[in-house]
Amino acid sequence: MTSIVSLLKRLEQGAQQPTPPVIGVLLGAVWLTIGLTGCSAPSAPPTPTDPFSAVAQQADAAYAQGMALYEQGRTREALDAFDRARLLSPTDDPRITEMIQRAKVALTPTPDPIPPTQVRAPAVTAVVTVTTGLPTGVPTIVSGRDSVPTLGSGRGAVPTPVSAETVPPATPQGTAIPESVASGPLPPVTLIPDSRLQAPPPASVLVPTPAPVPTPVPAPTPSSVTAVTTLVSAGPAALDTLDATDQVFIADRSGLVWMVVHGQPALERPYGVSGTPVGLAADPATGRLYVAVHAQPPAVVVLDAATGQQVASVPLPGDPGDVRLDSSLGLLFVVVPDREALVTLDVRDLKLVGATPELAQVTGITLDESTHMLYLSQLGGQLSAVDGPTGKLVGQLTLTSEGLSGVAFAYGRVFAVNAPGHDLVEVNLATSEISHLSLAAEPESIVVGPQSGAVYVLDRASNAIVKLDPGDGSELGRAAVGDGFTGAPLQPDTLWLRPRMVVSAVGERIYVIDPQAAMLAVASLYQ
Repeated sequence: MTSIVSLLKRLEQGAQQPTPPVIGVLLGAVWLTIGLTGCSAPSAPPTPTDPFSAVAQQADAAYAQGMALYEQGRTREALDAFDRARLLSPTDDPRITEMIQRAKVALTPTPDPIPPTQVRAPAVTAVVTVTTGLPTGVPTIVSGRDSVPTLGSGRGAVPTPVSAETVPPATPQGTAIPESVASGPLPPVTLIPDSRLQAPPPASVLVPTPAPVPTPVPAPTPSSVTAVTTLVSAGPAALDTLDATDQVFIADRSGLVWMVVHGQPALERPYGVSGTPVGLAADPATGRLYVAVHAQPPAVVVLDAATGQQVASVPLPGDPGDVRLDSSLGLLFVVVPDREALVTLDVRDLKLVGATPELAQVTGITLDESTHMLYLSQLGGQLSAVDGPTGKLVGQLTLTSEGLSGVAFAYGRVFAVNAPGHDLVEVNLATSEISHLSLAAEPESIVVGPQSGAVYVLDRASNAIVKLDPGDGSELGRAAVGDGFTGAPLQPDTLWLRPRMVVSAVGERIYVIDPQAAMLAVASLYQ
């Protein structure tokens, strides 16, 4: 290199002089030498590139993220990060594998012992299925109800605390400890971590799903009220409701017809008829009252419900009993006990248009307004069905032994009571099933609530109106009535002397009359 530098200086000094060809050749050689010298000098080798370095960094970052999440208790997210780090790592990293195992163990649920639950078996009511031969109907479903204040000075129901049956806890099961271990202290155990030995993932544990257990529902506490009673000096003998105006008309044994409005006696002069009333029907379509009377001759007296003016009197073939009106057909049906018949009166032209014979000892009558079918209870235990438009007897069924004393209809079902047998009978017209419920006391009368579908019976033993669940016969409420009811023989010609009930569609108020006790009682158990 020194010779090359001195050569360059001499070339600079001779730059003013013409350059001969020899000097040019020499200069080219010098430059060639420099170039060869530079090419022959050793150069530093390039840094080798690791193709897995970037992936390893991503694996480290995922592992660090998983550790941070694991320490925060976010195990599920940490496990996802560790799995991602395992996939990115170019080698088997024991740290990652260990943390995956820890996360999986933490996420594996530990099965808890399920204590046995004692479930009370539901009560079963025997149902006897028979072929009734009675016409079937479709129940009408009524939904929704409004709260109705209870009449009278009765006290509200006091709830009775009802607790669910206590279920004893399961007896804990233990595993016996071997005697060799139980007799002395446990030996120390040293754990030596080894990255080559990886614990297998825990086996998945199937936790049995317990069968759903119904939550015990406390039984409703029956409500208790006191009915409002009114003295009717001559003795109330017949009654019916006019729901459109919330009126009840009550005929007493002297022939006076009184009016009750919104559950309170009206301060108006009563109407009058000749004879002794034994049956009454109010017609919402015509605004008339039809009063069946024992008189000479026996008759149905027709009154204007607004004025009390007598419109007509239609003679009957014998002394009447109870009556029932099919307002949409304009037909009034009158029981004539001494003729063992049911006569039909067309109220539009006030003429008798038919009679149904062979109906002995009728004790009650009810109507299915949708099918125009009449159902009559008979003292011998029979239930008879009569087609209203034709007056034809279409079916008869024996429900009980002797003593069937009343009948009611609602929701496609016929309900009847046997007074001496303490029996409540339900006939499902759609399925022809018959069920019996035993009552605690002798039922004097029966009606069915048009809103609630509950059955109301008159209990003479406790002097109360008792509200029952027709499904199981459980008591839903009761209303105490006065000093007690009087009794009368279960004979067709004296049935009008027995206590009777009607129910109003307005507030489901119950009206009870007792002819011999000269009492009218009004109560509401509708909730």
